[in-house]
Amino acid sequence: MEKNNSEIIEKLKLILKSMERLRESFRLEKEKVLEHPGFAELEKLRERSRFIYQMKVAEYLRDTKKLKIRIAHNQSQMEEAEDLAELCRDEAMQLQAHFVSTPNRLIRVYRAENPFD
Repeated sequence: MEKNNSEIIEKLKLILKSMERLRESFRLEKEKVLEHPGFAELEKLRERSRFIYQMKVAEYLRDTKKLKIRIAHNQSQMEEAEDLAELCRDEAMQLQAHFVSTPNRLIRVYRAENPFD
């Protein structure tokens, strides 16, 4: 358990970096699929988004909530820790939306361009 707010801040920074790496991993996977797009490949991306990327974001969101609860309001760096927890939450919500909308949008575009595929 964290003893002070500076430890919480360090853990929140790690969560932010992890979310950045997750976003980059998704971008690379999406680009690989778009090199040779097909309905099956896009479906696979959507499934991976659901069961890998979105689940990981949910985990980061849970960790952020747990850390936010542990912020000591009678110690220094309280505001910084709370602001960072909010930033983590906002980033997680944006990532979640991105991981839901991007594969669906790509599939819609593919279907519009290839109606008989």
